[in-house]
Amino acid sequence: MKLLLVFAIVISSSYAAIMCNSMVDGALKAAACAGPQENATMCTSPEVIEYTGLSSQAYGCGDCTGADKGTCVACTGNETVACNTAVEVKTFHCFSYTFNTTANKWDVSAAAGNCSAKADTALKCNKPGLSANGTYDFPNAGCGPCDESALNANLCLECGKDKCNSATTLSFFLAPLIAALFSLM
Repeated sequence: MKLLLVFAIVISSSYAAIMCNSMVDGALKAAACAGPQENATMCTSPEVIEYTGLSSQAYGCGDCTGADKGTCVACTGNETVACNTAVEVKTFHCFSYTFNTTANKWDVSAAAGNCSAKADTALKCNKPGLSANGTYDFPNAGCGPCDESALNANLCLECGKDKCNSATTLSFFLAPLIAALFSLM
């Protein structure tokens, strides 16, 4: 019996909490998991929600739950280095559009908004197409690609550069096209 007690003490004293990063004063800081999470084996970090930004999931100790699916990333922790490193986010800019019911047309925002994507995701902006009317649901404030059916129906146009979905980008494309067509007449 004494041998089992000594063995239990040795095992429990040899256990060390894992290291996980958490956000402290706006910066990631690695620390050993403590308190209710001292026996944690996993670390968490936020997930990049494509063309929207980081989820609200905190960096910390513990595992993702079923409710966190799609917004939480978990990694297996160890005693020396935090596995939940800073999530890489690609930031770019796209213009947003709102439908002006008085003028019966789409108005572009004065400034491009911020868009976020995973580091390896292709940069995409979108804007209402020539067939889009006031009932068209303009997606993600101009960030990201068009839905395939909206693209095929000319309800949505997409492009692959920073700030490429401004109202002037279409006119720069159309002006030479119109000139070329006019010269063929």
